[in-house]
Amino acid sequence: MYPFLLLSRENFIFPLFWEQSQGNPCIIDYSLPDFSRIDALNQEEVIRHNAEFLSENHAQWWLWWYLENRSHILSGTHILAEWRVYHLGIDVLFPVGTKLHTPLDGEIIEKWYEPGKGNYGWYIIMKYTCNANNFFVLYGHLSERSFLSKEKFHKGEIFAELGSREENGDWFPHLHMQVFTGKDFETWKMKWYCTLEDIPNMRNICPDPTFLIRY
Repeated sequence: MYPFLLLSRENFIFPLFWEQSQGNPCIIDYSLPDFSRIDALNQEEVIRHNAEFLSENHAQWWLWWYLENRSHILSGTHILAEWRVYHLGIDVLFPVGTKLHTPLDGEIIEKWYEPGKGNYGWYIIMKYTCNANNFFVLYGHLSERSFLSKEKFHKGEIFAELGSREENGDWFPHLHMQVFTGKDFETWKMKWYCTLEDIPNMRNICPDPTFLIRY
């Protein structure tokens, strides 16, 4: 079910952030000890740290890895209590209002607002098809302006933009992107993290979304 053919660089996938994603991303790994000094619950501190880090590394954008262990930034949450500390998507840092272009022809099957601090805020789930197989992508932390009347989009069309803290779940501006093959979709579509024991099954349920990032 997983669209392995799309992993090939020969397949044209439209860059999700188009002209904004110039140059290579700065890869961040919150599982490294250097990041343990950041208070992840203090968004002002996180935003300040992000800006300083980008400037020091002469980078325009960040990318966080799939299945990153985030135990030290989940302190005090029910997620850590359940030991679901492995991040099932990737996060990409861009400014508020950055436009998202659909990487393939797609159809929005769900768009909603998840209230509460630390949640998705506005999010969209898009259905794509590869060789007659459907797969789904959740785009979280969006702007309310993303909610257009149309539901079907051609490759390269703008379909959303990143939201501010007031509408994205009170997060620093970024995109949470998570892929689903369709297997056990309803169980996992609102879960961002899994346990170590879950990982062997995750490539069949929530595979690595990085194949959809082009720049």
